[in-house]
Formats: sequence, C-alpha cells, structure tokens
Amino acid sequence: MKKADLIINENFNNLNLILQEKPSLSSKVVLGVHKGGSTMLHSFIRVYSEGLRGSSKKFCAYNIPSMLFQGGVTDEEFDDLSTIPKLIIAKKAACFYGWRQIPISFLRFKHRLARLKAVCLIRDPKDCAVSAYYSFLKTHRLPKDQTTKAAQNIIQQRKIWAEKSTDEYVLANIKRFAQELYRVTAFAHPSLRIYKYEDVWLNKRWFFQDIIRHLELPYVESSFENAMNKVDIKPGTDKNEHVRKGSPGDHKEKLTQSTITMIDNDYRSLFDLYGY
Repeated sequence: MKKADLIINENFNNLNLILQEKPSLSSKVVLGVHKGGSTMLHSFIRVYSEGLRGSSKKFCAYNIPSMLFQGGVTDEEFDDLSTIPKLIIAKKAACFYGWRQIPISFLRFKHRLARLKAVCLIRDPKDCAVSAYYSFLKTHRLPKDQTTKAAQNIIQQRKIWAEKSTDEYVLANIKRFAQELYRVTAFAHPSLRIYKYEDVWLNKRWFFQDIIRHLELPYVESSFENAMNKVDIKPGTDKNEHVRKGSPGDHKEKLTQSTITMIDNDYRSLFDLYGY
C-alpha cells in the first residue's frame, strides 16, 4: 500500500461515523490555484468550520493535501492518487479543501465529482508567477522535516533561482501556472463555481458568503464574522513579507513589457477565456 493510502486510512476512519449521522448530505470540494488567493480561501474554510464545532449546525472540513504533504508525499505522487477522489465521492457530509491545483486524478473522475458542489478560485497566471518568485524564494516556510524530498526540492530551487531576475523566473515557470488554469478549464462543470481573484480581493465578504450559499454550508453569523476577521489580512508593500501586496495586475510593475507580451502571445487563447 502507498504511503498516501496509509495516511488516509489512519486519518479518515471517523468519516464512517459522519456518514451514519448525516446520510443525506453530499461532500463539498474547495479548490484554488497556487499563489491565487488559495491561502485566504482555505484558511476561511478551516477557521469557519472550527468556529461551528459544538454547534447544531457544525460541518466537518478536511484538508487532505496538507495532511499528505506533511506526511512526506510529493506533488508528483499526490497528483495521480485515485484514492482521494474515490474517498470524496464515497463519503458524505464533509467539506474537502486545501487544493492549490486540480489533480490529474480529479479529471479522470470528473463526471462523478460533477455531482458534488464545488468552488474554485483562480488568478491571472502572470500575477501568480510573480507572487511565487517572492514567496517561494524568500518567505515560503519550509516543511518541519527538511529531510523529506519535498523540502529538499524547495531548498534546491531556492539555490538555483537566488541570483535570477523576476523576468527570468517567470518566463521559466509560467507554463506550470498556465497549466493550472488549463486544468480548471478541463474540470469545469455545472456544479463548479469559478471565482476570479481579481473580482473578489476587495469583496471578500460577498465572496465568502457566496461560497457558503453555493456549497450549501450551514451559516452562523458569529462564526462567519470571526473567520472574516482572521483571514481578511490587509496586505502591505514590503516585498519580503509573505502577504506583500495582493492587488491584481502586480505583474505590470514587476515584469518588463517584452516579457508580458511574450507570455500573452503564448497563452492568448487560454487568457481570453478568463479575461486575462
């Protein structure tokens, strides 16, 4: 049995109890893209669900990606795990969150996952790539166990790109951020509501309320306000801080026009779909 399967089996036996308590409820799925506001999105789900513990309107939220990555599972291993979509489809009355990229395994199970309510937050890949340059190379926290393959990969990447410019990094990495948007396009279905970071970054209250409505999660005002206060962080302008700026179009200040034009030409059909 794979390491990821062992971790899942150890942590999700209690879902059988949830299934017995609320057999009529279906699972919910919360998705995002790297450096596209996903930390804010997933933090809200976590804090909001924790605030409802002990309430008659509680719901259970599980961050499977975080659990597996902390256990040493690599991005490549995680991307292809069919165990995860099977678990989400089989279990009920739970909200599964934490994804910063739609896994390949989700695409194989798209028609069955399309029965479940889901949301996805996206962002202009150019802004995502610029944010990654500052985040991954300067402020992104390493895993606690730095001997794992995942931690070593991050350390190695920092060494390679430490002396490179923002333009060089973005040109070398834009493909994977565009690929995440391609996956969103491939996974799109009637039950998936897609939000653009550019539309919600100054409208977080509406954004989170709409997510609760779409996913049909229980609503408790006091818990909602508490979650809002904790995740509505006001960005600064210090490029060395993890929450640096946050405003859409930041790539226009950080990249040369020639780099922007090159990227836009390479991904014009994809960007046109989302107004980027």
